[in-house]
Formats: sequence, C-alpha cells, structure tokens
Amino acid sequence: MADNDPAGASARSTTTKMHSDVHIEKQAGDEGSTLRDSSVYHVDDHQPIGDSPVPKYRNSLLAVIGYLDLTNALDFPANVWNQVPVPLFAKVLMGIGGGIAILSTAFAFWDMVRAWRNNTFLRGERAHLKRKRRSRVITLVEQAWLGINERELGWEVLDSWLLDAFLAVAGILVGTGCVMAIRGNLHPVFLASNILSGYLGNSFYALYAVINTAWCFFMWRRAHACEGAVKRAEREVGAKMMTALKKHAMRHKMYAIGNGATILVSGVGSEISSTKWQGYVVLIPCVLGSIFCNYFWRYHLGYDRDSFQHRYSNDNIDVSRRLQELIEVHEALMHGSAAYVDCYSFTITY
Repeated sequence: MADNDPAGASARSTTTKMHSDVHIEKQAGDEGSTLRDSSVYHVDDHQPIGDSPVPKYRNSLLAVIGYLDLTNALDFPANVWNQVPVPLFAKVLMGIGGGIAILSTAFAFWDMVRAWRNNTFLRGERAHLKRKRRSRVITLVEQAWLGINERELGWEVLDSWLLDAFLAVAGILVGTGCVMAIRGNLHPVFLASNILSGYLGNSFYALYAVINTAWCFFMWRRAHACEGAVKRAEREVGAKMMTALKKHAMRHKMYAIGNGATILVSGVGSEISSTKWQGYVVLIPCVLGSIFCNYFWRYHLGYDRDSFQHRYSNDNIDVSRRLQELIEVHEALMHGSAAYVDCYSFTITY
C-alpha cells in the first residue's frame, strides 16, 4: 500500500503500528513531513475515523455463558435434601443456590440480545445476496458466501440464542423451585418445588441437548466435507494454505464433538439429578466441558467480519490471495512483530 509524494519524490519509509488500532503512515518529501493514507483504520471497525460505524458480524459470545451449566446445578440442595424437616444448613444452601441460578439468567438474556443483533445482521446480508441471485446468475464467491451465511445463522440461532433461551427458562424454574424448597414442610410448596427443580426445570435443557446433538452432527459432517475438499485441492492451494485450512476444519470438528457430547451428557445428567444425587456427579465433567467449549469458541473459532455488500462489493475477489495475506498477518502476529508483514504486497480494500 504505497502513495506517491505530490512533488514526485519517492517515499522514504513505511511505519506500520499494529496495536488495537492499525496506523498506516507514510513519511515522504524532503521536509520529512508525514503523509497519511486515507488514514487511520480501526481493527474493530474496519472503518476510517470520522465515518459512521458499519454493522458487523461479531464474535459476541459471553464468557459467563460457559458457567450457566454450573449455576443451574446449584439447585442440588433441593434435590439432595429432599426431606421434611429440611436441615438448616440445607435451607441456607437452597437460598444461595436458587438465588444465583435465578440471577444468572440475566447474562443469558444479555447474550440473547447480542446473538439477535448478529441474527439481524446475517438475515439482512442474506436478503441482499438473494436479491442478487434473483436479478442475475450469482458468482461462485457469492454462492459460497450464502453457505457461510447459512452456517453463521445456525451458530447464532442454535448455538447461541436457543441455548440462552433454554438455559434462562431452566434457570428460572430450578432456581424458583430451589428457593421454594426452603418451606418444604408445607406439602403444596413441597410438591411445587419438586416439580420446578426436578423434571420440569431440567426438561428444557434435556430438550435442547437433543436439538444441539443433531446440529453438531450436521456441523461435523460439513467440516469433514470441507477437510476433504482441501485435501483434493492440495496442488492448487499450496502446502502452507492447505495446513491452515485443514487445521481450521479440524477445530470445527473438535468443537462439534466436544460441544455435542458435553450438552448431551449434561441433559441426561440433569434429568437423573431430579431424583438421584448421582446425577450431579455426572454434571461435574459437563460443567468443565462447557467452560472449555465456550473458551475454545471465543478464542479459536469465533471472529468479527464486515458484511458482504460492504467488504466485497466488487466481483473481482481473489480468494486464494486474500487467504494467503491473512496467513502472512497471522504468522507476523505469532512472531510478535509487524516487521514480518510485507506492507507493500498486503492490500486492504475498503
């Protein structure tokens, strides 16, 4: 990315600063004045300073969502000490556990809002691409982008929004039932508590586990197909890019297996815990698995991106070249220095 000096002198040096903002500055001219390319770009916004922000697809999953399995399991005092009279220490634990389970649903609702924003963004992008498909024969890149959009919609609706909704409902029910168990000496309250913190409250998560298992199987098959396509295109993409693409596909397969197994076993364990304390033993590794899957998604699979119509409004997109440029930047960041990036060959189109 290079600019010419207005007086015709060649640029003396290029300074690239890669922090939270990326500043692209050109020092040129005999006076040593600094000319700025259209000038300062934000990594987060992909937009020049002074322009209005552009809607983006965000890696918006909250870290706390990984702990909701734990908070929903805090109804254990109501199920373990399901007796009359209720021991005093059990009443204290019921109040604490039930209160935390109910309050933690606020994070689920917050994450639902964030997921819905992504959902709205993706549906708008999808409508734009479908309009182009109705007006003419769409390009291979546009067709591929529709597939990407479909996958991301699945993530936001099934992996995020629906999970948050089921966890929020389950948290309210089991938390309420756990608090009600404090007055378990009253027979109507005792029955209502058993229903809420037992089969009814846990059935929502068990139902989601079935839906999520089917989705994870679909995503595993899709990642496996992509991995096969990369192997078949080894000569075209080159060794370095093939390694990066295979690693990416493998990460998606790992996540599909880990997330699917964790939620399925957790759904079974939550139903067992309705009547048997052994169910909570089953939930212990599931809680750890949920935290790990959340972390793995946020740091190894999730990403931010612009909309197709904003970033790729032209039809001349060299996908292979863009992937190679991204690999170069990734390697530079892994080395811990921006000096490894060839700034003259690496171009950013806005």
